[in-house]
Amino acid sequence: MRRPGEKGMALLLVLVLLALLSTLLADWAFSSLVELRQAETFRDGSRAYYLARGGVQVGRMLLQEDRNAYDSLDESWALGIPGYPVGEGATVTIAIEDLDGRLDLNRIVDASGENPAPYRERLRRLLDQLGETEAETLGDALLDWIDRNDASAPGGAESSYYQGLTPPYRAHNAPLDTLDELLLVKGFTPELFARLAPFVTIHNGGGLNLNTASPEVLLCWDADMSADVAARLLEGRRAAPFKTLEAARDLLGIEVFSGLNRNLDLAVASASYRITVTALVNDGSRRSEALVDKSGDRILALKVY
Repeated sequence: MRRPGEKGMALLLVLVLLALLSTLLADWAFSSLVELRQAETFRDGSRAYYLARGGVQVGRMLLQEDRNAYDSLDESWALGIPGYPVGEGATVTIAIEDLDGRLDLNRIVDASGENPAPYRERLRRLLDQLGETEAETLGDALLDWIDRNDASAPGGAESSYYQGLTPPYRAHNAPLDTLDELLLVKGFTPELFARLAPFVTIHNGGGLNLNTASPEVLLCWDADMSADVAARLLEGRRAAPFKTLEAARDLLGIEVFSGLNRNLDLAVASASYRITVTALVNDGSRRSEALVDKSGDRILALKVY
């Protein structure tokens, strides 16, 4: 004979078991979905990584196809490749920047690694254009960071200063390895870095390319460079790129041109470029940056992240 309530207890037990089973199934389904999404993200990230690496090679091909004796911003390499589809849900964007149209910060000292070079004054003039009131001090700080000695310039800083920071570190006393390293130098704040970065580089393969230099860099290049002369250069290259330095000389006149080229470091062609590739594959994305030497078709530095 059944006791009263046994039927109800059995039903309750069945309901509890069903609830537990449903919870386990839901947890298993959720875990499977998470693992599936992780696998898909890993797959898409891996595809994006190799697309980002491959995009660098495409950028190098674009540069090598340009066989002119000059380089200008109206050529195919400068246009890049925006959002090119490379399969379902995948795109690649390639941008190429000419670094020989920028101010090379590593040339702030001469070949001996000790003495200020003309680039020291060029940096000061560029900082003045950007509205920096401490341009002289900033130049001293960068000089001390790069030169090989431990003697501080009037507004500079050597390891004794940096060792007192938290965390402490030493002055590099060598050329900048990356542009971001500039943030370690006394006075170079993130705000200043953001304004300065579009006009500077740490690797310039030759002279300043008059076809690609910005107005700011043109104006800082020489003490005799005026806004009028810079405007004439910009107008001249818009009409037609300078194919030779003689074309720029004919435009400006031999006296003005000779003054600007007193250090024999003007050019109309470039060797150093930065290739930036952004690869998107569904939810996966990767970005690569390569510093390349066009003249030797060499990758000087590469990072993928």
